[in-house]
Amino acid sequence: MSRSRGGRMLEIRPFTGTPEDLGDFVTGVWKQTYHGRMTMPDWTAEYFDWQLPSAPEARRDAVVAAYEGDRLAGVIIACPYEFQTSEGLVPGALSSWLSIAEEHRGQGLVGRLKDEQAARIRSAGGRMITAYRYVGSRRSLSRPLRERELASGEWACRKTGFWVRVLDSGRASRWHLDPLARTVTAVGAPFTSRPRERTCPSHELRPFADGDAASAAEVLAAADASRSLAIRWTAETLDRHCRGFGRCVAAVRDGRVEGLLAWHELTFFGRTADTVAVIDLVETQQLPAAARRALIDSALARMRSAGAVLALKIRTGDCDPFAMVAAGFIPWFRDSHLVVRWLDGPAPPGLLRGTQQVLWR
Repeated sequence: MSRSRGGRMLEIRPFTGTPEDLGDFVTGVWKQTYHGRMTMPDWTAEYFDWQLPSAPEARRDAVVAAYEGDRLAGVIIACPYEFQTSEGLVPGALSSWLSIAEEHRGQGLVGRLKDEQAARIRSAGGRMITAYRYVGSRRSLSRPLRERELASGEWACRKTGFWVRVLDSGRASRWHLDPLARTVTAVGAPFTSRPRERTCPSHELRPFADGDAASAAEVLAAADASRSLAIRWTAETLDRHCRGFGRCVAAVRDGRVEGLLAWHELTFFGRTADTVAVIDLVETQQLPAAARRALIDSALARMRSAGAVLALKIRTGDCDPFAMVAAGFIPWFRDSHLVVRWLDGPAPPGLLRGTQQVLWR
């Protein structure tokens, strides 16, 4: 317990609201801080309902909240996953959506929420936490790891950026807050092709469907075996991720998935409010070159048809760069940090060397 500036007690305890309450609070805090200054998503109730664990007890434990009486003052959220590492399968969580109401900043809530989150993850058997820190704008409240954190040996960090594919040049140029991105988009408009759905002779390209999850999970497991860090997808978690709020195009041969591209769509606030497609998974290692291109183009065409002005994919080496460039993606600046905190001792050497497959949130 600690006191707010108004003298009332701030208490860290389980979140007792609904996904609607969570979406309203997180997006409201971020809009108050960043709207018109830095692009940011509109996280809706439907989005959080998709991201949070489905089991009621796990869902409750995923959100650590600070309350001033009955009033929400801050939250941090952890989505549990198993990760493939050099030490084998390691339970942990992806941490994001840290939100502190402006009137409660500067009172130590960030540290208290993170400490409580780490304690909950440890008590559930978790050994690691992944997160992203955006440092590409002076407006961002996120900061790089401090020297004492790096010196502790518990943390690993790598710089990363995005693959960016413009889907609608006119709308994207009007949407961008960053003058450089706005200029690049406008100048590049005559050279930006419109993605179209394609077919290929070797595979059927279609939406993710009943019965796809098991073979898709096997494809991801085979690719992730060579990565230094990767989410371990099961048929159950992949099925939930790729349907409903999530979208996915699968490349299927003889009834089995051999490649996939999964994404979700969110409204992002920039100079305007427009839809952005956030790509979560691009797995094409088992596909011939023509099928790789056809899969990516077909997914991009569906994103554009849904109204997306841009497609974004975090750049951690988990997809074929030649296929991405051929499909019209450009690598943007390395303005984010992927960080991992190891909870039971020093992080394994090389945890963030090579390639990783970790969701951006």
